[in-house]
Amino acid sequence: MRADGHSFISGEDSEFLEFLKRSLGEADLSLERLPISCTSKVYRLRIRGGRPIFCKRKVAERHAVDFLVGLPETPLLIPLARKDVLEFKGEYVFFYEWRDVKPVALVDMTDGQFAKFLDGCLELYGLMAGAKCARPPLDADGWMENVKAYCARYPLARLFFRSVLKMRPEGYRYAPGTDLVVTHGDFHTKNFGFTADGQLTFMDFDLMVRARPAEDLVHLLVNGMRHGAMLVDVRRRKRLLSRFAEMIRTLPYPLSDWRLALNRERLKSASGVIDGKGDSFKAAREFLRRDLPVRFLYGVIAEAERAHA
Repeated sequence: MRADGHSFISGEDSEFLEFLKRSLGEADLSLERLPISCTSKVYRLRIRGGRPIFCKRKVAERHAVDFLVGLPETPLLIPLARKDVLEFKGEYVFFYEWRDVKPVALVDMTDGQFAKFLDGCLELYGLMAGAKCARPPLDADGWMENVKAYCARYPLARLFFRSVLKMRPEGYRYAPGTDLVVTHGDFHTKNFGFTADGQLTFMDFDLMVRARPAEDLVHLLVNGMRHGAMLVDVRRRKRLLSRFAEMIRTLPYPLSDWRLALNRERLKSASGVIDGKGDSFKAAREFLRRDLPVRFLYGVIAEAERAHA
């Protein structure tokens, strides 16, 4: 931080600041790169010392940009501060109103926050239905082939991946004619949260993908369950499992979607660990460590199936 209270910027950020000054016709601008881990570059921008503006640079298809610009105003989303989207060095530049949002994990939500979250999810998928651009369905067959190839190189690893290898294709593939919708695609705790006055807010629509809505929610649940502490912290584990049971009861998705989503998430995780840990046996041990607490989620689905039998 400089003595005058302004943050140091250098290199490309300095070039970006000069671009903004020319494009916005404002000489009195300050720009601060935010330490947020995401696929885009994000900044706190101030014009003439006024209220902060959230500035984001990202690579995107034009029809994805049109979707974001055309989203209706709703408290669930942070509105654009400027409707005009600039282009800088192959990236689009978005300006959003600043909103302080606190991430809250599912297990830590109050009952009131959780009820708002469930209602908000239903509204969110209605909003995303207007998107013309989304990634195609993710390749579950490719994930399985990756796991099988790894286990062929390390036969002992079959013991660690046994429950995944036992999945039948119909357990992780979409049935023919399945009506897929546009989903968030990156549904984790830091991509939604609550303001100080309790407003639920969803963020970061960079990775929308065609899937079933239950897959977003299961991804969120698995991220919450995969910590080793969930094996020993029975109270916290039961609370998250009860939240999953309430999701199943409340949201209008068939039980088959929840089981499919969990199978696909575990298979994706298995393949991802193999890719991330390289060609070594460490991947098998790491997958088992992450996966053991996740398996408790099947018990919630099974209980719901028995209740519907």
